[in-house]
Amino acid sequence: MYKVYLYYDNGEIYHQLLTMKYLSSYKYTENKILDILHMERSTYYRKKKEAIMLLGISLLGYSIPEMKKSLNNVANLKINCN
Repeated sequence: MYKVYLYYDNGEIYHQLLTMKYLSSYKYTENKILDILHMERSTYYRKKKEAIMLLGISLLGYSIPEMKKSLNNVANLKINCN
């Protein structure tokens, strides 16, 4: 979530939105989130979609180096077995 927060374009809003909607122990209603973030409903849905996409991209960015390392290890095992 830190990468989402640091995103240059609406990162703080994305972070707040995701935290209130999905991560908070208090269950915010949609109307309460709209009030807190001073957003129209259509803007809320658009920003929520963007925030989820950004979170997915940031998580993928963390996992790619590990995936690459694992794939290299598998390739090395296959070469050593032959």
